[in-house]
Amino acid sequence: MPLLAFPVEILGLVLENLNICDLWNVYDSCEALRLSSARYLFRALEIRFDRAYPAVLNSRPFPLSPNRLLKMVTQWSLYVRKVDVWGDEDFLQQEFLDVLATLVNLRTFSISYPPSLASFQTLLVRLGALPSLRSLSVDFMSPRIWTVPVTFNHLRQLHLFCIEHEPGLAPETWRGALYHAPVSPIPAAPLLVDIGRAAGKRHLARTSFPASET
Repeated sequence: MPLLAFPVEILGLVLENLNICDLWNVYDSCEALRLSSARYLFRALEIRFDRAYPAVLNSRPFPLSPNRLLKMVTQWSLYVRKVDVWGDEDFLQQEFLDVLATLVNLRTFSISYPPSLASFQTLLVRLGALPSLRSLSVDFMSPRIWTVPVTFNHLRQLHLFCIEHEPGLAPETWRGALYHAPVSPIPAAPLLVDIGRAAGKRHLARTSFPASET
């Protein structure tokens, strides 16, 4: 039985239980199913940027240009709730930062191996402007790159995973830098900081705020 023959409610139940590969197949099949599958395919995004390999969006490579990937994300930006990004130090181009402004329903953003200081600070400023954002996670971060105070008025959870041994930076220095990483203002929200060692490879600083009704 063709998918388009199903009632809308049944079609939705089918689509939300498909894996990423099957969702891409449905998305590519025809215009009607593209519209139906987009909300499930683009709800959570895994993006990989690397100069040595094609850009990847939800397991699909974009070998010609990452701009095609970004245009697709922009097209379906209203559906995006979660973004997980991996990349090398040069991946944060202006085009990617511009896309963030379109993610008006984004609630969770995570980035691993964050880029150079200037582009990362710009990223934080752009994320701070999103009223829907509730959770931010930064993995394998150098403590050098969190230096400028950034205001997150709506953030509820902040997770910082810091590189333990960075050449030229004493442990005492990065501990202080990480402990004082500013996330302000969040009125009447108690600040809980727990610094511990994880697997002997990195330190985890976890700042969490109790969820509140919005």
